[in-house]
Amino acid sequence: MRRLVAIAVIVSAVAAACGKPPSGESGVTMRTPEALRSAPAQLTAGAATLSLEVEAWRSFQPTMDSVENRLIAILRVKATGGGVPGALAVDTLWLVHGSDVVQGFAREEEPRAPGATTVDFILRDGPMWAPGDSIDVIASLSGVGAGAALLRAPRVAIARV
Repeated sequence: MRRLVAIAVIVSAVAAACGKPPSGESGVTMRTPEALRSAPAQLTAGAATLSLEVEAWRSFQPTMDSVENRLIAILRVKATGGGVPGALAVDTLWLVHGSDVVQGFAREEEPRAPGATTVDFILRDGPMWAPGDSIDVIASLSGVGAGAALLRAPRVAIARV
């Protein structure tokens, strides 16, 4: 047992040393509401201009499997002037409600058509903010060039279903 603990400590120390960020960076990126709200509402990727449309709601329909009615959102990345890049993905997203910031993850649940001009990503189990409130949704996109790029949908109303 002692040997297992010692091995676990050594592996953890090596992993931490290997994963240190360069030149004094903390490794944790703090996203303030102000910084996130400064993300652009449009982004150029090749010949296409990308924008983000979001539908957000909380369902108050009774269900058999859950008593919670957490926020669900569809993030629709639209391309004008070309198709959506084939490698496009939403790596992380942030929901900004006043001064609150919640980080989430959305996934592509439907297969993408070749040459598609829109791609949908779904966020499930979001925060329980009140219907009628408005949020800003910021997505970190990969597959649109070098590195990740932020794209914002401002003032999305939370609907009640």
